[in-house]
Amino acid sequence: MIRVIINADDLGKNEVVNEAIADGLTKGVITSSTIIANTNYWSDIHRIIVNNTQASFGVHLNLTEGKALTKNDTLLKYGVVDDSYVFTNRVRSLDSYPSELFDAIYQELDAQVYKVLVGESITVSHLDGHHHIHTFYPFRDIISDIAEKYSIKKIRNRYSLPRMKDNPFKRFASSTLNYLAAYTGYPRNRSHLLRLKQEDLKWKDLFKSRFTLTDYFSSYESAVEFIDKGGSFPGECTLELMCHPGHPKYEEEYHLIKRFVFANKIHNSSLINYNQLSA
Repeated sequence: MIRVIINADDLGKNEVVNEAIADGLTKGVITSSTIIANTNYWSDIHRIIVNNTQASFGVHLNLTEGKALTKNDTLLKYGVVDDSYVFTNRVRSLDSYPSELFDAIYQELDAQVYKVLVGESITVSHLDGHHHIHTFYPFRDIISDIAEKYSIKKIRNRYSLPRMKDNPFKRFASSTLNYLAAYTGYPRNRSHLLRLKQEDLKWKDLFKSRFTLTDYFSSYESAVEFIDKGGSFPGECTLELMCHPGHPKYEEEYHLIKRFVFANKIHNSSLINYNQLSA
């Protein structure tokens, strides 16, 4: 049995996204969602959670968009936020990460999890990251420590699909492109790509030893494309498919989801949420 989690990112981003996620959860085509903690839409979020007890809800760790919860001058010093403490999306492109910046990032992400779990009394099923910030290798210990502090046992995997056996070129292209999709920009040279691949393996080894991850992770559209190109999944595995209902550039993806396109292309699958993912 292929057990599939369909997780909608960005709950709390805006009214349109919130209502699209609510629609998907109610229709049963989405099974999970992750909350942006630096949101002003808490009434929407609580309504959606109360109306969808069959779903799981995690925290969408965020260092790239909106206003920081902590007004930490160290984040300002290194350009992670601007003068209004709004994230600048520069956090992953800095030349170095001094210890004082790591401390400030820890405080911000800790505040985000605390806000959802304690401040809003929402049960947190798992963690992932806005723009995949949870997979950024230098932040691995921060993410691990925060998850363990709040007894959160499940974290989103990095991009990962089974190898395509029929065509070595397709296999290489698929794994490389899915991996690079989690990063801002492309590697400058082969050695940079090799370093990223090594970090990918080290990240997975660390997190698999401490937390429960799905066997595979991809965007919904990428997984459908993977199947169309001849890819397949083992008969027994877990898979998370990320989606972004309500975002203008992901309208076609949501149409695919509502038509159960992925499920119709494979056999012997069932939908679960993160609460049902076995430790």
